[in-house]
Amino acid sequence: SPFGICRPGYPEQIRGFDAYDKLFADGRKWLREGWVDYFTPQLYWPTTKVEQSYPVLLRWWAGENARNRHLWPGNFTSRAGGAGRSDFPVSELIEQIRVTRAQEGATGNVHFSMKHFLLNKASVNDALASGPYADQALIPSSPWLNVVAPPLPVARLGIGVSARVLSLSSAGRSAAWQWYVRVRDQTGWSSTLLPGTTTAWTLPAGLDPAVISVTALNRAGVESAPVNVVMPPSRPATPAPAKRGRAHAF
Repeated sequence: SPFGICRPGYPEQIRGFDAYDKLFADGRKWLREGWVDYFTPQLYWPTTKVEQSYPVLLRWWAGENARNRHLWPGNFTSRAGGAGRSDFPVSELIEQIRVTRAQEGATGNVHFSMKHFLLNKASVNDALASGPYADQALIPSSPWLNVVAPPLPVARLGIGVSARVLSLSSAGRSAAWQWYVRVRDQTGWSSTLLPGTTTAWTLPAGLDPAVISVTALNRAGVESAPVNVVMPPSRPATPAPAKRGRAHAF
C-alpha cells in the first residue's frame, strides 16, 4: 500500500509528495515486476482535486499494472462525513467507488480505517449497504498463484413440511472456504454467498427455483466447476376426503 503518488509529474498534472525521493519507495517497480498479489496505492484525495486527481492517478496505476495483479486503491474512508478541512461527504466516497468500478483493471477498494465502520460515522455503513455494496461479490481469483480448484460440492435439495433445505458438503477431503449458490426462478437469477461451514441452507420463502447451481470457492478465489442440483418432484396434493351425506335426485 504505497503512497498514492509515485512521483510528481507521473502523470503530468500530478503534484505533491515525492515518495520515490523521500521514502525510497519504488511502488511503480513493485507493481510492474508483479512482486505483489494485490496493490493498494493510497488515493486519499477527492475526485474533484486536480493536482492529486483520484481518477487520473488510478488510471495511471492501472496502466503500470503490466502483470495484471489485483489493483485495489485505498480510500481515506475515515474522512467521509467529517467536518474537517480535509474531510469530504459520504457521497464523495460513493463516487470514488463508482470511479474505481469504471476503471478497467481495478477490481475493488480497500478502506482506511476499520474504526470508521465500527462507529458507523455519518451512517457510512448504511450508505454503502444500500448503495454500491448492496449485493455480494466474489473475491477475484489469483491465477498466478497456481492454486488447484477446490473439490466439487455435493448439494441436495430436500422438501420439508414448510421449507426447501439445501444440504451442502465437499466431494473431497478439503473443505470449501465458501459456497456460491445461484438460483433461477420465474423472475431470473439470484445468488447467495455462504460460509464453507454451512451444511444446510433454507431457501427464502417465496422462492420457487427452476434451477439451482452450486460452486465451491477456496481462499485464493478459485471457483470449482458448477454442480446442478436435481430438483425433487413436487408432492402431489392430497385429495380432500369426500363429504358424506344423503344423495339427492333432481
